[in-house]
Amino acid sequence: MDSKRTVQGITWTDDLAWMEPMKGDRWESFLHKSQEIWKGAVAKASGIPKIRKQIAKATAVGKQMRFSASAGNVEIGHIGTMAYCWRWKGENDVREVSDICVKGDCVYVAYEDSSVVGAENYVVAAYKAGSKVALWEKKGMSPYVGVFGDRCYSIEAKNKLVYYKLVSWLADSGKEPRAEYEEKDFRYNLELVRGDDCLFLRRQSGPKQDVFQIAAESKALESVSGESRRFVLGSRADEYLYWRNGWSVSAGLKKAKYMFPSFTHDSPEILDTGRNLLITRFYGKRTLWKLSEGEPRIMWKGVGNLLIDPWESNWMRITVPGVKVVWVNLEKGPIPRAPEILGHFVKSADGTDVPFYMVGLKGKPRGLFIAAYSAYGIFSTFSTARWLPLLSEGWAICFPLYRGGGDHTPEWEDAGRLGGRLRVLEDAEAVVREARRLCHMPASRTVIYGRSAGGLWVGGLCSRYPSGELFGGAYMEVPYLDVLRTTTNHSLPLTFLETDEFGLPAMRLSDFAGMLKWSPMETLPKEGLRICQIVRTGLNDSQVFAYESAKWIVRCSTSQGKNAARQLLAIEGGQGHFVHGSVGLQQQAEDIAVLLELIKNRNN
Repeated sequence: MDSKRTVQGITWTDDLAWMEPMKGDRWESFLHKSQEIWKGAVAKASGIPKIRKQIAKATAVGKQMRFSASAGNVEIGHIGTMAYCWRWKGENDVREVSDICVKGDCVYVAYEDSSVVGAENYVVAAYKAGSKVALWEKKGMSPYVGVFGDRCYSIEAKNKLVYYKLVSWLADSGKEPRAEYEEKDFRYNLELVRGDDCLFLRRQSGPKQDVFQIAAESKALESVSGESRRFVLGSRADEYLYWRNGWSVSAGLKKAKYMFPSFTHDSPEILDTGRNLLITRFYGKRTLWKLSEGEPRIMWKGVGNLLIDPWESNWMRITVPGVKVVWVNLEKGPIPRAPEILGHFVKSADGTDVPFYMVGLKGKPRGLFIAAYSAYGIFSTFSTARWLPLLSEGWAICFPLYRGGGDHTPEWEDAGRLGGRLRVLEDAEAVVREARRLCHMPASRTVIYGRSAGGLWVGGLCSRYPSGELFGGAYMEVPYLDVLRTTTNHSLPLTFLETDEFGLPAMRLSDFAGMLKWSPMETLPKEGLRICQIVRTGLNDSQVFAYESAKWIVRCSTSQGKNAARQLLAIEGGQGHFVHGSVGLQQQAEDIAVLLELIKNRNN
């Protein structure tokens, strides 16, 4: 890999570019040394079995297989980002998949190809009534599947993470393949969304979306909008809400005579027209509305997330910070009132009010843990199940809603894109200071956490405050850190797809100049960090390559002396961007145990 790169007439050299191919004796030696250091840290940490049991018990509640299809013959559970599990009723064999569609007595799934663990190559397959053997399989697909009429649909992958061609086959045999749509614009990626009587195809580039549908009357792919907008799709054809400088109602929804609440403040998030339900959001607070004749009725309101069964049952999962997950059957009710969680606001550098929520503030907390994502318009999870061991140790947990995340309005999402990433760092700094003030927490016992693109704000604050004066610890998983180097490498799958999220510095001078101000790797001081940190990644991650974490740790470890904090890299072979099951559970327990040990030693 060439260590020199020229962008916008500026040439710079990366002396760690040798890591980018992730092969060779030098790389293998680095991996071995890093893992020996990590194993040593794990060996010194205490309470790992206890922590593992705490996490397992807390997360098991939310992973129950309450959802169902095929008149109850198929049981389904939701186990995380783009992951489900399912089984035939009465059997013990549970299978993990990225997507599942059930029609009659047949199950159609998309799952990760196990022949290359963690590599994010997907297979689409069909199973018939109780069988464990697939009727047919198709490789090289996306993590989406749907059935309409007599055909099964998915999206073909051009390469890892780039989904560009809608294809279909006969659902019962997998034969008669047919290309339905091919995306020609390299900036867009495709997503398949199922409706009750249709399939939606969404093409997306950052905030820009177009939607097509295959509906009962036409049985052909047709555009539902003549211009790029943002959509909240309903359950049936022609039923959707769309945003372009404000929210509007589709002709299909008007025809069905739905009445909606005002979207002046709340933004729609989920529209289930099959059950006459709508979920809106406002600074992280969700409201569940019943849509029927007359004015819409509020069924639940509170801080957290709501997940409605997208198949056939009437179960809904409610996730609220600081309490156990609650399951509610919407047919039987009643829905319990949401616990009161006090919201806080702090002004960012430009005067914007930034919200955050805190749990575990009773008494004087022993530590402060701040977890956020804030990118791609994706909402916060608000789950404290994974962080229960910290709450048990007397820590407070803070959930900030920085700009760029999907907990408020479309304008809030867009404000954190491109040059707005600098605003995200300013939001984060303001929240960390105010959260520390509220619980009288010293910097040494404050830890910030981010996963994937969440590494941008964590790494960015590490670069701004390398000596630990704002916080004492950082914990990142598969973090995005080497932004300028990555976005100027056009051989990587996400470079062009993320043009409207992070920019394209090789083509726009403003993106290049802005990135130099907020990219963690570009702003990290030569002296490295005196903050203790854990960075976890996997060698088969094709969304954020493992070498980014490796380079970051090396750059951070230049500080020497008795006051230098520990910089730990947990880098696993065979793992991709997402890890579930017992392996992921063990790693989470080890990470928290090591984190507690690092903070304890920092205060000794």
